[in-house]
Amino acid sequence: MTNDSHLMFEKYIASRNPVIEKAEPALDPVGKEDADINNDGVVDKQDEYLRKRRDAIAQKIHAKEESEEQNALNSHYNVNHEALDLVEHLMDHPKKYQKSDVVKILTIAADHLNHKA
Repeated sequence: MTNDSHLMFEKYIASRNPVIEKAEPALDPVGKEDADINNDGVVDKQDEYLRKRRDAIAQKIHAKEESEEQNALNSHYNVNHEALDLVEHLMDHPKKYQKSDVVKILTIAADHLNHKA
């Protein structure tokens, strides 16, 4: 390529690929968030909407986690309560059961307590 054609080629490439200016950081630094949630440079109704939406989502997630935790505790309590009821029934009626039945009931109760604890 000659020098003139080389310059023309570079101008053509430059016109096809404009230089992209370095944009300002789009996100706020961690720990330095501000009220402009959508980072458009203006605090307006959109930011208020996004804040309320994020708060609502966070509340639902927190409520779901609490509900799952409570269900796990209730399940644990119910299983342990059933096992202890078996033992209590056995103690209240000792002459009603044979030795082999007592062993079975205590084994079942121990399994419930060990596996669900």
